Amino acid sequence: MGTESASLLPFTAHRVQLPDGSWTMEGGDDPLTALSTATVIREAGGSLAGLRILDVGCLEGGYTVAFARHGATEVIGLEVRATNLARCALLADELRLPAVRFVQGDAKELSPETHGSFDVVFASGLLYHLDDPYGFLARVQPMTQRFLLLDTHIAHPTAFAHGCSPRLASLERDGRTYVGRVAFEYDSALERPALDQLVWASYGNPTSFWLTEDSLVAMLHDLGFASVSKTFVPRGSAVGKPARGSVARSTSPASEADIRAQGATDGGGATPSRGWSASVTPSTTGSAASERSLRGSIAPVIVRYLSATFVIRSPAPDAAARAPGPTDESRT
Repeated sequence: MGTESASLLPFTAHRVQLPDGSWTMEGGDDPLTALSTATVIREAGGSLAGLRILDVGCLEGGYTVAFARHGATEVIGLEVRATNLARCALLADELRLPAVRFVQGDAKELSPETHGSFDVVFASGLLYHLDDPYGFLARVQPMTQRFLLLDTHIAHPTAFAHGCSPRLASLERDGRTYVGRVAFEYDSALERPALDQLVWASYGNPTSFWLTEDSLVAMLHDLGFASVSKTFVPRGSAVGKPARGSVARSTSPASEADIRAQGATDGGGATPSRGWSASVTPSTTGSAASERSLRGSIAPVIVRYLSATFVIRSPAPDAAARAPGPTDESRT
């Protein structure tokens, strides 16, 4: 490893083992064994073989390379910040995974015309950094052939934390109203060079909008996704081994009153929070009244905001019908 590459260490989030046995950072999240990765593999039917995956806002590229190491045929990591992209390039140079390609680009400019379609779209730690989550999800929906996984924070309906506004706010899109909280990201007077160094902040929007769980699920269905399933995962549980729990089914999004009631039932009080995974399937009919399943764990985690992982699913496409991105032939 050259001096320039060594200067990119340590990473800020992704703990990845390099060929010489060293790691990109001490502690941190190992994407190869992380719960989000295990969720993608599970939702894909136990194997990533033959799949084309897009990692949107890939940060340091740890999950991008993890999907390739788990057998995905092609994985594209999209990242807007040059500092993060340089760390992605370090991984590409060190690991030499032919299935991996990193591209500089803004998640707000995604389109099937530019990027093609994917079996799986993975967006971890991204949605809550956007001021227009509706616009992002609307762009991603036609690009998603099987499912979209969203790993995100969501706003609590009765409590605020993590820099969110004390009062609930509304977001109006296409004649519909969604509820959430406004979160501060950075000073709007910040100049671009300084902004580029804020590797964990939003890009281009000084504030972001955190949807409540109810509004996020409603938004997904308004955009044509057919179903939502949510898996509660107690923090501290074994990675890749979500806790087993009961399953409830509904034909409408859970109300925020239902969320609070479940927290009280589970011993979580009036302001519960849990780590969870959810899966949503794009609808071929556009119906907003499709089935969604909620898989609850037996152990609540009490914090003042909810953390969530969503998987957005669509019917498996015919291989010939899938539209590859225009840069596929030039992949290196």
